[in-house]
This record gives sequence, C-alpha cells and structure tokens, in this order.
Amino acid sequence: MGEKIFNALLGQYGALVLAIVVLYWMSAQYKETLDLMMNRCEEDRQVYHQQMEIIVQKLEAIHGELRENGQ
Repeated sequence: MGEKIFNALLGQYGALVLAIVVLYWMSAQYKETLDLMMNRCEEDRQVYHQQMEIIVQKLEAIHGELRENGQ
C-alpha cells in the first residue's frame, strides 16, 4: 500500500498535482503583473490628461492674444 502511494506521488499523479500548483502560482504572478501594469498605465493617462489640459489652456491664451492683436 505504501509503495503504491509513493509511486503515485512520484508518478503521473504527482506530476499532475505539481503541474496544477505551478500553473496556479504562475497565473497569480501574471495577474499581479497585469494589475501593476494597469496601475502604471492609469498614472500615465492621468499625467497625459493633465499635460493636455495645460497645452489647451496655452493654445487658448495664444488664440486670445492673436484675436486681440488682429482687431
């Protein structure tokens, strides 16, 4: 009986269990990596949005100055 359990742990069943554990661990790591990337992308989008607002304000100021000088 003990030999069958030992063979099962070191044989196909053991390999299957090991593969499932490794796949679960890898998927957890992958999820953490994706979450980190999404957070970084969100921060980049916020910075981009802020910079675009600044550029729009500067362009509006230039447009206003051109209007005043053109009249």
